[in-house]
Amino acid sequence: MWSIVYAVSLFTGVFLAQLTAILGLILGVTALLKGWSQRPMRHDAIYPLGVAIAVLLLSALLNRAPVASLEFLARHYGVPLLGFAGAVILMRSAELRAKAFNTIAVVGALSGGYGIFQHFTGLDPLYGQQLEPISAYHLKTFLPVGLLDMALTYAGVQLSALLLVVPVAWTARGKRARWLWISAIVMFLSIFLTYRRGPLLVGVGVIGLFLVTRSRRTAIVTVIAAAVLAVCAWFASPALRQAVGMMVEVKGVSVGQRVVLWDAALQMGSDHPLLGVGPGHWRDRLGEYIEDPTSQGGRSFAHAHSDPMQLWATTGAMGVLAVAAIQAVLLLVAFRDLRGHPAGGFDRDIYLGGVFSDLGFVLASFGQCYMMDAENILMLAGVLAMMLGARERLLARGTA
Repeated sequence: MWSIVYAVSLFTGVFLAQLTAILGLILGVTALLKGWSQRPMRHDAIYPLGVAIAVLLLSALLNRAPVASLEFLARHYGVPLLGFAGAVILMRSAELRAKAFNTIAVVGALSGGYGIFQHFTGLDPLYGQQLEPISAYHLKTFLPVGLLDMALTYAGVQLSALLLVVPVAWTARGKRARWLWISAIVMFLSIFLTYRRGPLLVGVGVIGLFLVTRSRRTAIVTVIAAAVLAVCAWFASPALRQAVGMMVEVKGVSVGQRVVLWDAALQMGSDHPLLGVGPGHWRDRLGEYIEDPTSQGGRSFAHAHSDPMQLWATTGAMGVLAVAAIQAVLLLVAFRDLRGHPAGGFDRDIYLGGVFSDLGFVLASFGQCYMMDAENILMLAGVLAMMLGARERLLARGTA
């Protein structure tokens, strides 16, 4: 039951996700103490993860307001990290892993379907939010939010789930294949209809990479089919054309703000190159680099709109290198494992899906601060826990 509730919570808001993550930690530790589960297999990424935690704590302790920095770290990363530890223990179970994956595929499709419903009707009967249907679109940003409260968060969560599902759907057969592909298509459409450039481009790019590595012919057919559907949609809806036109506009307000923010982040990090200004101090130090920042963007200036830039400004070169090392080790180890085990069934597919989902998160984070978004961090933690559980099963099977 925990795995199902945990997977559902990743799509429905941070409170339930944090609650189930902590419950997962309690259950995981209990399972170890009672001897119901063995310790998870050690992964090489544990070493750069330890270094990253030490760097973040050092940056927090050595800035001008250490208490505020420590509170920021605890609020943004404490629960996801503890929940991740518990999920890694529990996801060693093939049954829990399968239930969690199936739930992610189903709820991702339901959340995507609800976002599409919001998009075309402007209605939100679950939360009562004021939305604008696409038929009424007039140079305003339409924001379908699915089962969450923000379009950007919704698009990021849907992207992580989509990239996890596609490799499993690829090898599935029969009814399972049909419903997994339906889930993937609905999630992809839901991302497209948020008109968020980053998640959409990353989704197209990573899925394209996956298809090319599987079959160039399939990739070509998929691209042609997608192009035909896009052309049909383009001519069918003037409002949709207007919305897409704003999405691909490279000189819009969003791009202009990012240029200003990234320049400020570069300067901030350059002034504090080793450990940055400290976690959680972006907003209170931004005024030193941008004149009256609240009048230029308000809430949109709450972060640097890029995780690498945010890390550079707040944790310096040590923070950037430590986090980059975690991702480099994860991807390099995965490449070695998957290359050495070309056949592995469901566990290999989950492992591969986790790799692509993690890669998508990394690429999307260059244009947005997903590491500061609790829902996206919790989703990444859940995906990585499933990936590590599948890895352990795959390697154990290969050496049996």
